Amino acid sequence: MKRSFLVVTGIVLLIVLVLILVQMNYSNSYQKININGPAYMYGDSIDQVLPISIEGKYNKKKDSFIGSMEIDNRIKLDNVLFIPGADIIFYEGSKRTDLGRMFFDNESLNYSMEITDPVFYEKLTKSSSDGKAKVIISSPSNNYEQAQRVNEELRNRSFPWENSIRSR
Repeated sequence: MKRSFLVVTGIVLLIVLVLILVQMNYSNSYQKININGPAYMYGDSIDQVLPISIEGKYNKKKDSFIGSMEIDNRIKLDNVLFIPGADIIFYEGSKRTDLGRMFFDNESLNYSMEITDPVFYEKLTKSSSDGKAKVIISSPSNNYEQAQRVNEELRNRSFPWENSIRSR
């Protein structure tokens, strides 16, 4: 009787320990992202500081973000996905739009977006796009030099998905 009680107690403690470890692993894999602040936008036809808000969850295991962005208090993107160093994807209903590339550091929260989608480019700059034009939005930065430095630093870093491709 005493032995079976100890066995049952041991099994219950083992199950509780496993559940705690699983919960800790799950909660440690996600990082809440809430960025609000100025960014600098520059390109062929524009140079300006504008407010940007990025909110969502960053999955540290998959190196991916899902959430929303608001740009210049006038452009709201509710369903945004990106992998640092790869494309920024925006969903509006079932319509999928590749906005450009996103460079992002989840530790410093520095980012640089290279917007190449012609329609979105026109919304941002209020200028027409020839299909080759791009605008860059970098933060933290309040001027062209800072924005360019953030863009270069993030573009030159190695992203985890690149390492997995190289090892194949």
